[in-house]
Amino acid sequence: ELGLFFDPCRTKGVLLRFFDVSTQTESYNNSGTAEPVVMRPFFSTANNAQASIAINYPGSTSGSVNASLSSELYGGNLLFRRRLARDCGGEIEFLTGYQMVHLSEDLSLVSSTTALSNSPAPLGTVSQLSDRFETENRFYGASFGLQGKIREGYWSLQGMVQLGVGNLERLVDIAGSSTITVPGTPPTISSTTNGLLARNTNAGHYEFNTFVVSPEAAVTLGY
Repeated sequence: ELGLFFDPCRTKGVLLRFFDVSTQTESYNNSGTAEPVVMRPFFSTANNAQASIAINYPGSTSGSVNASLSSELYGGNLLFRRRLARDCGGEIEFLTGYQMVHLSEDLSLVSSTTALSNSPAPLGTVSQLSDRFETENRFYGASFGLQGKIREGYWSLQGMVQLGVGNLERLVDIAGSSTITVPGTPPTISSTTNGLLARNTNAGHYEFNTFVVSPEAAVTLGY
């Protein structure tokens, strides 16, 4: 938080607030040696039921899967502040201004499988699948609230309630791909824009705008 008052009595000013929880990541990588059985689950629309494909299965397939997930969250306010009341024990201010919050997430899954038998694919057939899902949530709006502080000796207690009103823009990108290589002279290679989860039926770019109310409450104890 950064603040600036316009007058010596500290009755009017501006307040800049910003938070950033940085980028959080999770990942999974299977080498095939530590985990001999690895399956990728999916919902089969053909059978209307849960199903799975074998990435790594003794005597049937050998392969690997890499999954990564990232999430980023940050936001802030630019607020005009005006004191409503003050005494020896504390003060209360009215806040109004601009608020923004941004949340983005990314999920990527890539797998490669080699057939170890002639069923269901010819021996040595390599199947590569890729799925990617990206989302962004952007909130921009006006903000109204109250902020108060109470002091007692070396201790201070500060509280704030705030209400943001504005537009939430939601963006979604879904993409997939698959490449199947059948051994031969020359090998037969076929590629499509269908992954395991990201298919032609759901792939694409989507945008949604929604009017939302974003409440916030904060309490700070100081010494």
